[in-house]
Amino acid sequence: MQSIYFENQSMSKEAVLDFLKAAIDREDLEDKVKHTVTSPKLFVEVGLEHGYEFTEQEIMEELDDLSHEFLELEITPGSGTSATIIDVMLELCRHKYNK
Repeated sequence: MQSIYFENQSMSKEAVLDFLKAAIDREDLEDKVKHTVTSPKLFVEVGLEHGYEFTEQEIMEELDDLSHEFLELEITPGSGTSATIIDVMLELCRHKYNK
């Protein structure tokens, strides 16, 4: 049973990345994320509206994973608002996928 939990957890973290990729591919979605999302909770809600299911914790885990790949863009704790974090996540995803 535990392996199913980890598989679902991995799939949910993947949903965060898939949602970020969708946002950088679709200008309307990126604008919505950048201009209406002011908290991790709202990020989860907008993701769900577009068919992506993940938790606030999984957002932070994915940000941590992405920032380790691009240390020069790493966010220091307490360095910004949710909007800043979302912008950085989109930028990290853009760098990762050369978009």
